[in-house]
Amino acid sequence: MIKLLQYSFALVSLVFLLQRAEASQISMQGEADSLCRIADTYFLMDTDSSHEAYSLALGYYINMGNTKGEMKCLTRLAAIYDDKGNSDTAIVLAYRAINIGLTHSYDTLLAETYLRLGNMYREMNQYQEARDFYYQVIGFGFSNSTNGAWGSLGILFSNIEEYDSAHIFLLKSLSYFKGKDTSSHRVLYNIASLAGSMGVNSFKCGKPKEGLSYFSESLRISRKIGNEINIVSNLLNFSIAYDMENMPRKAEEVLQEAYDIANRIHNQRLKSRVYLLMSDHYYEIDNFKSAYDYIVNYQNLNDSIGRVDYQESLHKSELKYLKQLQDIELAKLEVEKENDQLQFVLVLGIFSFLFVAITLFLYRKVKIRTAEKRKFEQKSELLNSRLIDATARLLEMDLHLQEQNTKLFELQKQAQSKNKNDLDEVSKELENRKILLNEDWGEYVEIFNILHPVFLENLLKDYPSLTEGDKRQLIMIKLDYARKKSALILGISPESVKRAQQRVANKLKLKDVTELSAYVKGV
Repeated sequence: MIKLLQYSFALVSLVFLLQRAEASQISMQGEADSLCRIADTYFLMDTDSSHEAYSLALGYYINMGNTKGEMKCLTRLAAIYDDKGNSDTAIVLAYRAINIGLTHSYDTLLAETYLRLGNMYREMNQYQEARDFYYQVIGFGFSNSTNGAWGSLGILFSNIEEYDSAHIFLLKSLSYFKGKDTSSHRVLYNIASLAGSMGVNSFKCGKPKEGLSYFSESLRISRKIGNEINIVSNLLNFSIAYDMENMPRKAEEVLQEAYDIANRIHNQRLKSRVYLLMSDHYYEIDNFKSAYDYIVNYQNLNDSIGRVDYQESLHKSELKYLKQLQDIELAKLEVEKENDQLQFVLVLGIFSFLFVAITLFLYRKVKIRTAEKRKFEQKSELLNSRLIDATARLLEMDLHLQEQNTKLFELQKQAQSKNKNDLDEVSKELENRKILLNEDWGEYVEIFNILHPVFLENLLKDYPSLTEGDKRQLIMIKLDYARKKSALILGISPESVKRAQQRVANKLKLKDVTELSAYVKGV
């Protein structure tokens, strides 16, 4: 019933639009052109608004048989879908536009479409196909398109590590657009994109200062025209540069800003890049937990996006597009027969749609809250299970280390009772029986971190000069082990434990071990 009401509302809305179009062909043309102008305005700043306007205009142009307007909308929609990461849909729309352009010889639009299609293939690492399209663009001889193709070829050469050629093509294109009217948003968009690409190529050539200068220029212009996709790309470039220059805090700040923007504009491709760079960043600064979390987010996001078979996807999308055109024609015929009845359905459909929308909203809200509650309960159970397991493993390792220590003391006694000729053999065996091997200690710390995830991290933030020995003593205190038990685990005497803990207290500027214990338990 709900689906029937929704279908009725959609059909009636379509009828209403078509009635207006039939009333005045001139009015429809004017409305389509107006939508196109609005879409062009938002094209570089707000892709969602631009997408909506181009889609509406496309419907009008198809109904009027205006192939030039149809081709322009298809080309711009292809660019928008590609920016959002929907490459399969973008390629289908671009080829549809090319078919129209070749049929009617719309060379200017063909040059624009070839350039966008070349960029799509370049992003899929299909460099030969991309290069062929760029050369076709240059063959038309239109200044803007030709220089755009030079810049795209520069990016392509940078990707295949031909940096000198990349520099020549990018600089040629950048110089051309800087000589144009810089009050135009489209010109500024091209300058920002090319400056960012020049920055990337400069870093690859080992010229970081030059690269940072280009990134700054690109980011400034992108912010000026509100191009959020370019802003995110530049912020990601800055994060890589800051990490290379050993400036982790600045790298983290720009990564966070990039993530916020990518999340706001719902761009899955950019979010994926942000996750990957965040993982690399935290790995470089030895924050392995955060690095692991972000690489998991990256893998999950990539799995949700999926990998497509472009040939099969092209065929399916083309069929969907043809079916859409057929449905529009059928709807027009149906409207002519049932005009009076559908006027009544329009009013009924509006009220029904509002009722359904409110009902679905409330249902979804309840469903989301129930799912969140269930997820929280499952997470709590998992954490409890991990805590119990970690405690058991820690106790098991304590027993193992105490057993090793006991064996060591026995060997020491044997050494005292043996004659001098056998002392060398016993000494070698003592050396091989270390109480806490690096492997043992690594596992011990791993289990400890499950019980106290941020203890060591917080300590090292306040006291970065702590040694491995200091950390071992602090772990014994945090686990509330007696001095004798700590001595057994660490393979030293209780007096040595006492002296070591006093040294740690002095390093932390605390009066004695008692004050140190109180401090550690509060961390």
